[in-house]
Amino acid sequence: MLRLAIGAFALYLLTGAPAQQPNLDLLWHHRNLGKAFFENPTTQKEAVDEFHKALLMQPNSVRERVNYGLALIKAGETKAGIDELEKAQKQDPSVPHTWFNLGILAKRDGDAPRAIMEFEQMVTLVPGDAVSHYNLGTMYKQTARPADALREFELAAKLNPNLAAPHLQLFNAYRAAGRTADSQREIATFQKLKKQQEGAPIAENMEANDYAEILDTIDVPPQTGAPLEFAERKVAGNVTGVAALDFDGDGKADLVAWGPGGVRLLKNGTEPVQATGLESLRDVVFVAPGDFDNDGLADLCVLTKAGVKLYRNTKGKFLETKAELPKGDFTRAIWLDIDHDNDLDLILLGATAALARNNGEAGFSDETASFPFVKGAAIDAVRIALRPEVPARDLVVSYRDHEGEVYHDRLNGVFEALPLPALAAGTHDLRAEDFNHDSFFDLTAAGLRLRNHAGQFEKADGTQEPAGLPFESGYARVNAAGDLLLAEPAK
Repeated sequence: MLRLAIGAFALYLLTGAPAQQPNLDLLWHHRNLGKAFFENPTTQKEAVDEFHKALLMQPNSVRERVNYGLALIKAGETKAGIDELEKAQKQDPSVPHTWFNLGILAKRDGDAPRAIMEFEQMVTLVPGDAVSHYNLGTMYKQTARPADALREFELAAKLNPNLAAPHLQLFNAYRAAGRTADSQREIATFQKLKKQQEGAPIAENMEANDYAEILDTIDVPPQTGAPLEFAERKVAGNVTGVAALDFDGDGKADLVAWGPGGVRLLKNGTEPVQATGLESLRDVVFVAPGDFDNDGLADLCVLTKAGVKLYRNTKGKFLETKAELPKGDFTRAIWLDIDHDNDLDLILLGATAALARNNGEAGFSDETASFPFVKGAAIDAVRIALRPEVPARDLVVSYRDHEGEVYHDRLNGVFEALPLPALAAGTHDLRAEDFNHDSFFDLTAAGLRLRNHAGQFEKADGTQEPAGLPFESGYARVNAAGDLLLAEPAK
């Protein structure tokens, strides 16, 4: 058996040395209580007490100092809170929370130069945050910099079209500039958004974003001991692709493998399953598991050289389902609930692209025209949430002939295509995972790691050579010879 040494993948966050057991449990006790109290408007003093106890346990921790400072501000102890945030900012200028909150406080205090300085650094650190751009725009406007203000308001509106406030500012700016048509468009958009927001449980607040909340990264201890070793064994041959699923609903992961010779099911990743209903398939290009009928069992979309086929899972056996699906040159399929109606829709990618909307019992309809597909030869795709706090489900696609694209979910069935220059042409083996443990899903691919910085991707240090498809305690991969290898921790 081939033995591989796999290094630790986690990035250790430098937010203060971790406490040792049993103090670690007590530290998390104070952190968790502090967070709960912080989120309750009636227990702000208690939040201050808990975060202060955490800071006393880790006096060099930027995380604890930021959270203590934010709790002080929320409890009305503004001066003391500012002092703590300024200390944290000097200790680690890369933490956005200090710049955003000090900017908001300077804005409230009428200190425009200080607010501009804070917000300018904030948007440098987090260029995708609409709220920060909006506040920077208001400060530029206040200091008679209309061109700069307009730029920031336009950017805020583009970054988050669901915010009403930037459109009101744009209405005023365009009207002052004599741009009548633009001003009328913006006031109409503002009024439409305000109408949509009526009755919302939380009103729009342009002084609130992720960075007005506590710093809640995940501590990862440094690796100790020897790297984990894996032992690989061959479980199938003549394979070009593999995916994980639970085909029989027993709560354990299985594998579906495919290639020119057909499709094979491997229970628990190793045991060939007979009489699957897939025996007649040939020239298989790709298989995408997904529960399109919401019965709790994984169904299959199978791409062959002859076209697209759907197979419904009936108690572990697959039956072909007749469906009117788009035709084209497809090499990838991915299930994604485009319109958030709890029915998985089907995106087909390759030299051509298509969207088949799942209408439940009414079947599928071709809605390709409603999706902003970018022309190009797609190689790979992965579902991802650019921001963890919103219900949006986004899609990242790599292409053979140009840079990647993010298809950003604007909700209500509306998507926007955004270029992703950091994802070079030809990138494959896309994976979504939070490799730096900041609660944002990042991207990994063959030879590449892209960090998700609050919705904006940027190259991270190092490269990622994916071992394969994560499976149970190891992984599954297909080698150059077409062998499906299953890796498990070596004994």
